[in-house]
Amino acid sequence: MDNMFFLDEKGKSVKQYDIYSLVNAFPSELLSGYPEVLIHDVSKDQWYMFSNAAAESIRQMMDTAEKNGFLKVISNTVA
Repeated sequence: MDNMFFLDEKGKSVKQYDIYSLVNAFPSELLSGYPEVLIHDVSKDQWYMFSNAAAESIRQMMDTAEKNGFLKVISNTVA
């Protein structure tokens, strides 16, 4: 799962999205019919199915944001 937060000019979270990817460790016949990517809009508690192409576009957008200094990675250090 990846988390995406969108912040206002004061650094407060205005939107949060969680991206869930299907774990391909299970046999393909068990995974048949399930979407590969789901996005959860935390603020609206709404789920969305995304295509692989849409998920790749989001990853590219995050990569571009990181290259331009607009992405901050916060790691969970709780053991």
